[in-house]
Amino acid sequence: MVRVMIVDDEVLVRIGIRSIINWEQHGYSVVSEAGNSREAIEKLPKSRPHIILTDLMMDGMDGFDLIEYCKQNYPDIRIAVLSSHNEFEHVRRAMKMGAVDYIFKLTVKPEELLKVLDEMRASPQESIGHPDKIILKNLSAIKTRLIYTGIQQSYISRSDYLAEFKALGLDTDFELRYMILYISIDDFAKEQRRDSPAQIQLLKASMENVIHEVISSNHKGETYNYADGDLIIVYHPEIDGDCFYSIEEDFHTIAEYLHRYLGVSVSAAMSDPYKGLDALPAAVSQAVSSIKHRFWGKKRQFYLPPVNSKGESQISSEIKPHDLSDALLAGNLSIANEYITYLMNVWWSKTDVPIDSIRQIILTYYVVFVRYCSEHSIDINSIRDSSGITLYDAIIHYDFLESIQKSFYEFIDQLGSLTGKHPGRPEILETKRYIRDNLSNELNIESMAERVNISKSYFSHMFKKETGSSFIDYVNNVRIDRAKELLISSNMRVNEIASEVGIHNPNYFGIIFKKLTGMTPGDYRASINEGKIGE
Repeated sequence: MVRVMIVDDEVLVRIGIRSIINWEQHGYSVVSEAGNSREAIEKLPKSRPHIILTDLMMDGMDGFDLIEYCKQNYPDIRIAVLSSHNEFEHVRRAMKMGAVDYIFKLTVKPEELLKVLDEMRASPQESIGHPDKIILKNLSAIKTRLIYTGIQQSYISRSDYLAEFKALGLDTDFELRYMILYISIDDFAKEQRRDSPAQIQLLKASMENVIHEVISSNHKGETYNYADGDLIIVYHPEIDGDCFYSIEEDFHTIAEYLHRYLGVSVSAAMSDPYKGLDALPAAVSQAVSSIKHRFWGKKRQFYLPPVNSKGESQISSEIKPHDLSDALLAGNLSIANEYITYLMNVWWSKTDVPIDSIRQIILTYYVVFVRYCSEHSIDINSIRDSSGITLYDAIIHYDFLESIQKSFYEFIDQLGSLTGKHPGRPEILETKRYIRDNLSNELNIESMAERVNISKSYFSHMFKKETGSSFIDYVNNVRIDRAKELLISSNMRVNEIASEVGIHNPNYFGIIFKKLTGMTPGDYRASINEGKIGE
């Protein structure tokens, strides 16, 4: 068992590092912790660690003192630095003193920590190399954290932060005029489903190399890995000339190479020219806003910054999924398919409506299918599109409306295979339709049986046989499903929604809602807004 000591003056950091992996399972044991170097040195004779993970900047004796002490008295101990993103020069100094590697302590992932530990354990002498080699090995991760820090404006010292770009030899100078090219993998959710995290990491590293080769031959600029399937290029264009045209040419070359050699499709958006570090968040935000317009477009497109920013339209309250419910009630999935086409065509024309709002409305169609699948004892999450994505995840995560529409079509096709498209008895279909259209009224089994000219006892038997539920349970489910639609698509208060669906006692509505969904109406609305329902 390899013995490890953690040294940091922040208790939460020590807890975080200690909790991030199952140490014993991987052959390690945290034998000691210390809040500063003096405390660590006092514990060394008893704990005898093989590896020390230490912060550098601590009160009293700092991490450099600990490294020097170990070098003189415990030369076999391997030391890795727990670094913050703005400590590049400190890390370099620690490496020259004998530290083996470093870890970004606030954002380290389990696999990254294990990789560093395993490398130190496997070949301690070979791991100790020139600090510049260690930095180069982790250059992409350093660059990612640098650009994040600038976008979030979370650096401690502006001058130290800017100096790090020069120290690393990066082609980025925020004192010069610059533009942001934001490159994003199209429908990244499909890549995540298809590839492992390690494969995606390799893909993005390969993308970074391809992009660097293209831009370095034409422009001064630097590529930074960013969130998920996105990369950021900070361009320094010439003052004269059509820089937008030139950068667009670069993008089409990049897109062609990535598609041909890596099999990946990307789109990109350009910002206006900016100057100064303080403008970086605005530059990135502008590019991100522009690339969102691919939602209505095609893959591998290039988006310029908007000339004028139009106001966002509100969603029409007339767009409702009732006709879709009618088609499903009749068991007519062909009509349901046509109605999805109609609804999607509506959204193709709504380029001034916020995309997140469109996704929320499309979720109301999803709720209709949830109800239909429930009635037919089908697990909706077992139905996946050709990329292995559930309908819910397609609605939430796909970058293109066209991709969402295709996922709906594939879903309906599979639904038809599972159900056999059986329409059901006309008396029950009429009852279902009446219930849905009259939710705010009193609904009871006696009046329903009378409407379809069937005795109460036979109606009750037939209804349960067709739906799998008692009449009361079915009505409650329809009412709560409608309530869920209203919680998603409207700003109505909970008590107003309760009355709208025919449950006029708000307390009883809350009880029924929680019984059927496992959460209160307020929690459901909050979860929808956070994108948690259906995961």
